[in-house]
Amino acid sequence: MENKLLKELYDCFYIRPELDEQENEVEKCHKALIAALEKPERRLVLRIIDAQNLMIEQRSVDGFICGFRLAWE
Repeated sequence: MENKLLKELYDCFYIRPELDEQENEVEKCHKALIAALEKPERRLVLRIIDAQNLMIEQRSVDGFICGFRLAWE
């Protein structure tokens, strides 16, 4: 319950940073990998990317929650 409320606060206050250059580089590299790999390897790369993105999101939420708790106390 408590973490759900903190997640809602995170969603409310989080402002996504501008990462256009980095996102363009990722997209360029992704297209190069797709062109170079066969279908099974492409699926594996996509699974890796999805897992990394989920970990990054979870770390961001966790950092917010830890910072919020620290400030609250």
